Amino acid sequence: MSFLKGTVVSLVLFTFSHPLFADSLQYEDVKATPTFALAKMGAVYGSFKNVSDTPLLITGLQVDAEIAASVELHESYIKDDMASMKQLNLPFTLAPQQELVLRRGGKHIMLIGLQQPLTSGMQFQLTFSLQDQEAITVPVVVSEAVQQDSAEHKHHHH
Repeated sequence: MSFLKGTVVSLVLFTFSHPLFADSLQYEDVKATPTFALAKMGAVYGSFKNVSDTPLLITGLQVDAEIAASVELHESYIKDDMASMKQLNLPFTLAPQQELVLRRGGKHIMLIGLQQPLTSGMQFQLTFSLQDQEAITVPVVVSEAVQQDSAEHKHHHH
């Protein structure tokens, strides 16, 4: 029994850490960060690549209403030494072979009007609505913040 449980856990971990394909969209490391109990907003990060020969026109983003009331694409930026964030309007075109990297301090998906806290280990589906009524659903796992780039953690010893 424990072998089967270990195999399932390994398969789930493999699924969320290696590139996956949904039609013409490749996605990798799609994660939401845990929130505190009364949070009304959350964020989703990861990378998405159009692996087709035609542009993907993303017309909408959705999650189940039990997760959040709405979903928006945002971008964080620094202006006059102040961190700010703006909503990016949809539709958004992902050109052939173009990659959209969602990360802290850059573009990210905002979950607005959270209906419950996002807790580690929780999973939900994020749906990209495309032109021509097609939809691509991507699994999201809630996990602790991704480690910062190791180059940022180098220490110099004298």
